[in-house]
Amino acid sequence: MKEIIECVVNISEGRRQNIIDNISSAIQSGANTILTHVDVGFDANRTVFTFFTDLQSLEDTILAMYQTALSQINMESHTGKHPRIGVVDVCPFVPIKGITRNELVPVVDDLAKQIGEQFNLPVYLYEASSEKRQLETIRRGEYESLESRFRHGEHLPDYGTFDNHKTSGATIMGVRSFLLAYNINLNTDDVSIATDIAKKIRGSGYTSRGLQIAGTFASVKAIGWYIKEYGFAQVSTNLTDYTDCCFHDVFETCKRLALEHGVAVTGSELIGLTPHDALLLSGKFYSDENDEDKLIQAAIDHLGLDQLSEFLPEERIIKHVLDKQY
Repeated sequence: MKEIIECVVNISEGRRQNIIDNISSAIQSGANTILTHVDVGFDANRTVFTFFTDLQSLEDTILAMYQTALSQINMESHTGKHPRIGVVDVCPFVPIKGITRNELVPVVDDLAKQIGEQFNLPVYLYEASSEKRQLETIRRGEYESLESRFRHGEHLPDYGTFDNHKTSGATIMGVRSFLLAYNINLNTDDVSIATDIAKKIRGSGYTSRGLQIAGTFASVKAIGWYIKEYGFAQVSTNLTDYTDCCFHDVFETCKRLALEHGVAVTGSELIGLTPHDALLLSGKFYSDENDEDKLIQAAIDHLGLDQLSEFLPEERIIKHVLDKQY
């Protein structure tokens, strides 16, 4: 393929496997589209689909995906742990090869406009597609706030109408850099501990006695939650710049903060795929090995990335996936 574009779409369905399978099939209908990972979260009621495509197949793939998801999911009955604003909650695009971020922005803008018109769907642009508007700002109040927003003319979308928002919610689209969705596991079911750790590490920090206290890592977003299917609480994070703050930075800080609460970090979980360099950075933190494969394994072992399921580098590292596919 001349260009390679990664899409990491988050869809508000994690409990009905038939719908997840139907969306997977729709994504794979694109001629040059390769679905590489499907991460299903039951308690979050959310599935993350990671796929790679090119400019030729981008439009057909995205339209088929939206059509399938919007026809089978109704936000009026949706509940889940993860913040969300609609059926296709967020649809980010990451330029990988053969296309720059600036070149991809107008392509995604045209696609967002088309989706808004074709599906009568409110579409919000974010990150590089809209002067770096932040995801959490758009999603504030979640799906339940949309009716009030539209009625009062506040925080209106960039494209689309409100005709179907009760069933579809809204969608967020944009071009962004790599983002690592990374969760740290605690040996407690006390969500207040996870929440306290999250507020101390995230860039937005927290308020204490009327003062805003900055968190440890400017490029980290974090919340705490309890995942019933796992039986423990997690600090759920997004690492927006792994060169500034990588897996080991968050993991080791969470270990220290957890000990202050009398609990321990037992491992961690990566959602989707990761750049090779990110795991390599963590491997170098934990090991003096020179061999890259051994460094990657050191990162996996020390971060406990295989606590919940086997972590296979050939399936979870973008470089390995692309080398195998292309």
